[in-house]
Amino acid sequence: MTRLRPILLQVGVGLGILILACISIAIFPLSEQFAAANPQVAYMRGPVLALVIPCLICAWGVLILGFVLLERIRRNQVFVPQTVADLRRIGWLCFAAILPLTCLAIYTEKNVASSITNLYVYGLIAICFMLGNLFMLLGALFASVVSYKAEVDLTV
Repeated sequence: MTRLRPILLQVGVGLGILILACISIAIFPLSEQFAAANPQVAYMRGPVLALVIPCLICAWGVLILGFVLLERIRRNQVFVPQTVADLRRIGWLCFAAILPLTCLAIYTEKNVASSITNLYVYGLIAICFMLGNLFMLLGALFASVVSYKAEVDLTV
């Protein structure tokens, strides 16, 4: 079961990549349809897309790095310095998504008062903040384990 778990998780991350690909492809036609259906806010289409695209790029990075980490686990190469670097990169990508999400919340609040969209955006900001902290914590933990493993390997 321990060999099967990383493969199952990789399949899940692969499905996440597939879903994100569908979202990335559909975002432009959906924004055109929304702008056509709501001409009073059609002017917001460009700025909102400009703020959503960096968030999608961060999500792509997180999923790809997650897949790489799971592949390293599957190959039983977990406690290496590259794992620490990848965990920290995932944390920074989560933190990087907070800025465009915050700008999106401010922009939509200024243009559409009391927008329900902001509830989702605030939730995403909270999730990104928590995930960023979690992955930074895991990176620090793995850094300690990697240094301890290096000491033990030198002792033996």
